[in-house]
Amino acid sequence: MSWYVLIYPVYIIYAVFFLKKTVSETFHEDSLIFGKQGFQILHVLKYVVPFFIAAVLNTYAYARGLAKISASAAGVLIGLGPVVVFIESLIILKEKFLIRKVFATLFVFGGVIAISFDKQFTGDLFGIILVLAAAAGFGTYNVNISLGKTV
Repeated sequence: MSWYVLIYPVYIIYAVFFLKKTVSETFHEDSLIFGKQGFQILHVLKYVVPFFIAAVLNTYAYARGLAKISASAAGVLIGLGPVVVFIESLIILKEKFLIRKVFATLFVFGGVIAISFDKQFTGDLFGIILVLAAAAGFGTYNVNISLGKTV
């Protein structure tokens, strides 16, 4: 997320020199992402800050979990993110129930279960819980993006 801070000034320079817009015009157009009222601190506090905190917590949970379980186990568990997306998209987005999505989800979940019986799937329960929480968080973030609840 921090790379946006570095890229945005480059975009402003591009808009001024190549698109022939003023800085004020560019900023006004860009602020419309927050709605018709444009940029307001309340929008930042309501939409941006919670997702920033959630992204930090998800990354932290994954990193802490990775310290407690093997990398292969963490990779397998983070692969459950699509399962979370499927379940939440049915509940929150009211997506159509498709049998092929059910089978795909079952295959993903079954693959995780099958791989978890491997001897390299090592670590303690707390690490597994942290990585599963990160997978759930990443899945939830993807569903919320579909709702347009993030910037």
